[in-house]
Amino acid sequence: MSHPLHPLIVHFPVACWSLGSLAGIADLFQVETVAGFSAPLIFTGLILAVPAMLTGLLELGKTRGDKVAQDTVMTHISFVLMAWLLYAASYYMRGQDMDNALLLTHVFSITGFVTLCFAGWYGGKLVYTHGVGVQR
Repeated sequence: MSHPLHPLIVHFPVACWSLGSLAGIADLFQVETVAGFSAPLIFTGLILAVPAMLTGLLELGKTRGDKVAQDTVMTHISFVLMAWLLYAASYYMRGQDMDNALLLTHVFSITGFVTLCFAGWYGGKLVYTHGVGVQR
């Protein structure tokens, strides 16, 4: 295919994680209409992120020879992995029987969302500044 696959499928885990974080915040304020949506959305995002990350790694070769773009890729990858780990920790904490497990769940989720925003920023920089994946 001539169109890169990564930008197409990355929206699914991003949407799941973003909505999962939002549902978690609503759950803190005891909005019952969204209670219970956070965990399944975060779990789905964790699963869907794997193919998104793999397709991103396949497109890594498009930055060969451009040191600045390669540095941006490494920053993007670092933020994505950090977000994945934070959301994984958030999901894991939901099943723990600890005094502060609920608080940690939301701290990990919100921190994961902020980290995801930085990952998206650097992903956009790859496309719009460095032209990665853009046919000329």
